[in-house]
Amino acid sequence: MRAIFYDVPTLDDLQIGSLIKIEKERAHHLIKVVRINIGEKILLLSGKGHKIFCTVKSVSKYLVEVEIEDIKFCPPNSSLDLALCMPKRDAFEEVLRFAVEIGIQKIIPLYSKFSARNFKVTSRHSKVIESAIIQSNNPYDIKIEEINKFESIEEMAKNYKRVFYFTSQYALNNYDDLHNKIADDAKCLMIIGPEGGLSLQEENLIKTLNNIKVFHLPSNILKTPTAVCVASGFLMGIAQFND
Repeated sequence: MRAIFYDVPTLDDLQIGSLIKIEKERAHHLIKVVRINIGEKILLLSGKGHKIFCTVKSVSKYLVEVEIEDIKFCPPNSSLDLALCMPKRDAFEEVLRFAVEIGIQKIIPLYSKFSARNFKVTSRHSKVIESAIIQSNNPYDIKIEEINKFESIEEMAKNYKRVFYFTSQYALNNYDDLHNKIADDAKCLMIIGPEGGLSLQEENLIKTLNNIKVFHLPSNILKTPTAVCVASGFLMGIAQFND
């Protein structure tokens, strides 16, 4: 079934039998690229957790009108946020795409000593997010916070019950009771350092955080997008292992 991202203005707009108008770039894509036809089924992803199953009722030059047939609310499949020491632009776009597919809820960009600089959110990031939502059928949008200095991690971590950091340095991995620490509904923060690693001062700051778990996985040096995938896969795998 063809899927598109549709940011529902209010939940009152979600009524079975209601008509939704798809306009502008999304309509153009459906009409000119997909060549959508009347009677075809289409899935709208609200960005707020709803999968909206529709049927195409009319197609004109600049407008596609669909009728809601069913609505399904999907709980988030992750309670994970990502604090990310900023990589270069292309690597960040990869991270953003993977984060949406994985189900990460929020990205908190950080400037560390060896991270890339001059980060700002652009319209291109919105397009990357929308493309990833459609590809993965993830009904949740992802939030990108304002850039923070690395030192803000100390205050930031207080908002999370669980904090996980994956270091390229040696760490004594302790998996005791790790399943129980991840598998509940508590918000978790995953910290990924820059490709050049954190400074010694930054590493030491991380280790003082409350509820911190520091891991060193048996891998080669990973690029930032790969590190995000491996680390989240590790945490999600542990959370599901005993389910």
